Amino acid sequence: MNGKTESSRISDIYLEYKVYKKGDPNLKSRIKNWDDYNPYVGYIQSNVRPVYFDSIPLRNIDGKAEHIAKFTPRNLSQNIDVYFDISKDVTTRGFVVDSVEAEVSGIPLAISIGNGYIDIRKTSKMLFDMELQNKDGNVVEDTEDNTSLVAHANIDVTGIVKSATPNERTGPGIMQVIIYTHAFNDEGVKRIKRIQGKINIYNALEEANLIEIVNMGKDARRRSEHGVLNIKTDLVLKGEQIVDTPNDDNGIDQWTGCENIFVDI
Repeated sequence: MNGKTESSRISDIYLEYKVYKKGDPNLKSRIKNWDDYNPYVGYIQSNVRPVYFDSIPLRNIDGKAEHIAKFTPRNLSQNIDVYFDISKDVTTRGFVVDSVEAEVSGIPLAISIGNGYIDIRKTSKMLFDMELQNKDGNVVEDTEDNTSLVAHANIDVTGIVKSATPNERTGPGIMQVIIYTHAFNDEGVKRIKRIQGKINIYNALEEANLIEIVNMGKDARRRSEHGVLNIKTDLVLKGEQIVDTPNDDNGIDQWTGCENIFVDI
């Protein structure tokens, strides 16, 4: 007898997500012809479902009697609402934000089905779509002269681990965005543009307080079943490019533009 209880044995069992390379055809959500500016690890599937689990003690069953086994599954994963504001400078030329796709890194791959602990030493990334809202939280379609939008997504993950410092540019705790816009040039020709940027969300994760570190830094556990990740720094689009956030070191996360490409249609 090894002295382990039923509960402790279950805690040793981990669910681990499969990791895919960026161009893997089995990765359901793929973005065509884009550059990954945080290539430290691969991806888990997008739009993963919440993970529920429950167990009951083993029992002897008499085949002649009726037995009822009651399970009350609990959610092991964490549902997170992600928000950031988009500020459009249309003084030179109006343009429309058509769609926003995002990627967040620092998602732990393994979670214990017994106690919900997540291994923060091994993380991955996930792609997801974001919807466009107005300040009242209503889903909207952008217009050329509109100057403000809110990007929102709701994701189910094991958690999100922040980077070691707010200044890291790769690794966990980095969010990349791919923004598709269109505008009409002087000849009236519609031009579609893909704009990429990224941000270290260290301060947003600190404020969100999604997870609690345990086991001397090896593991973590969620603080609640639902969390809100509110990136307070506006993503500023000027002339269809991302304006880098000034580095004033006052505890805000900073957007950095990465790439702007016209897309053939």
